[in-house]
Amino acid sequence: MASALPQERTRQAGQGRLSPTAYLRAVDIFRGLNPEDIERIHQIAPMRQCDRGMVFYGPGAPGEQLFLLKEGKVTLYRLTPDGRKLAVRMVEAGMVFGEMAIAGQTMQECFAEADEDSLVCTITLTQMERILQQHPSVARQLLAVLGRRVRDLEDRLEQMAYGNVRERLARFLLAQARPAHDGCQVTGFSHEQIAEAVGASRQTVSIELGALEAEGLVEVGRRRVRLVQAMGLRSLAGLLDQPGPAKRTDAARQVTLRREPRLGSSNAIS
Repeated sequence: MASALPQERTRQAGQGRLSPTAYLRAVDIFRGLNPEDIERIHQIAPMRQCDRGMVFYGPGAPGEQLFLLKEGKVTLYRLTPDGRKLAVRMVEAGMVFGEMAIAGQTMQECFAEADEDSLVCTITLTQMERILQQHPSVARQLLAVLGRRVRDLEDRLEQMAYGNVRERLARFLLAQARPAHDGCQVTGFSHEQIAEAVGASRQTVSIELGALEAEGLVEVGRRRVRLVQAMGLRSLAGLLDQPGPAKRTDAARQVTLRREPRLGSSNAIS
């Protein structure tokens, strides 16, 4: 499997982009390191480009690797026996993922696919061991990241168990919405990608989006959903009376999606 994976190519410094060290400073586990340490990490983990649609990691890939997503968006997914994609996690700029036990990262037979043109760097096991030895603060940040991911996983499992597709879709839209000139909107996701994220079929998601649009809650365009009535979506998702994370109940243990820190300049998917 690994031999069939496409190769990333090294990206030259581009116009209008942050410096390589600025990208690294935005990665969650490296926040707080001084400029000299960031520069040393940059020297061992140069930026590379993964084009949109590129599967750059899959089951059977050799060795332990940690990926730092500096720009773009990546979906980690598994394939069901009938060949459908089941999204496990969506990774945004400023996050880490990969297969490395000492960093608490596992791909669990997942594929990693770039949802848009993305910038990543790869750190090997030997390099990560050196970083953790020299910078204990990175280990502490990793623990915090892992804690958030455990909560995320618990949330998703509960939503799959207790929430219907309509509720999961509303929660997804609320979680992924970003400010825009005409209000909050979700951009860059196809109906297929949304279906993978909420655990439903593409047809069901398309029907539900159409129903939400007919009710005046959203406006649906090509890879764009504008939230017309966010409060209505919050009500649909069971979050109307919950200003923060959803309260767990004995009956449904409703929860809200949480997102890890991200790089603010890389929000949308083209």
